[in-house]
Amino acid sequence: MKVTTHASAVEFLQTTEDWLEREESVNQLLLGLASTLADADTPRDPPAVMMTVTGPAGLEAASLMTPPRGLVLYAPGVDTDRHEQAMDALQALAEALLASGHAVPDCMAPSAAALAFAQLWSKRTGHNFALRLALRVYELRKVTFPVGVSGACRVPGCEDIDLLADWIHRFAQELDEPGDMQSARTSATQLAQARQALIWEDQGRPVSMAVAKRRLPHGGSIGGVYTPKEHRGHGYASACVAALSQRQLDAGKQFCCLFADLANPTSNGIYQKIGYVPVADSVQYKFEVVHCD
Repeated sequence: MKVTTHASAVEFLQTTEDWLEREESVNQLLLGLASTLADADTPRDPPAVMMTVTGPAGLEAASLMTPPRGLVLYAPGVDTDRHEQAMDALQALAEALLASGHAVPDCMAPSAAALAFAQLWSKRTGHNFALRLALRVYELRKVTFPVGVSGACRVPGCEDIDLLADWIHRFAQELDEPGDMQSARTSATQLAQARQALIWEDQGRPVSMAVAKRRLPHGGSIGGVYTPKEHRGHGYASACVAALSQRQLDAGKQFCCLFADLANPTSNGIYQKIGYVPVADSVQYKFEVVHCD
């Protein structure tokens, strides 16, 4: 097994993209992060940590980490007849991360690969691991529009930055994710300038939003679906996601994909009603240092 640490996202994608595209919806986060880094005008600070493990069969594993966030993994052989080689690749990846001194607060990958790495990392470091998120990956190729939802969608502009920032911040708080109003406002400004989001309005009131999240080779990645609590239960999120998904397909995307939290049956239900079908499960495990009294 050969472990390579990549100095640039362009170089990382040259090694990984053909492999990741084989299951583009499943690998949407890894592909999207790498593409965002490759498109950036300035280097990231702190720099991203990008590694690949290659062997006789080609790409055995890949990882990308944007500190302080955790590791996003690719190791497709874990739940196949190539399990042994996949575990060797994950072991090599873990040793390289340890040797480079990088902290790994959590890992995210398709379920089998995430569990395999979490067990391996825990055994190697002595850190406990616990499930943080259980997600289902969905894919859509034809939209079924909900009926009877009042209102219409529009693309937010610079006049909506305050609103978007507030919603982004509130959404992050609900998910218990890191972030503050300053970073939320930066994200809101980028969304407004890039015209990457839709807002659903009812009787002139903004009531829900959805975001085109990541650049993928063939698909559109949907995320950032948020409806304030006072506006929930009216179908606004369903309508907004359906409209944004159709917008992506109309722009030439072959399909749309998204993650849904399995702890939220409502979101899983509405996505399936508008045409999304489940294709895989992914999980995120967080690592915790064991303190001895």
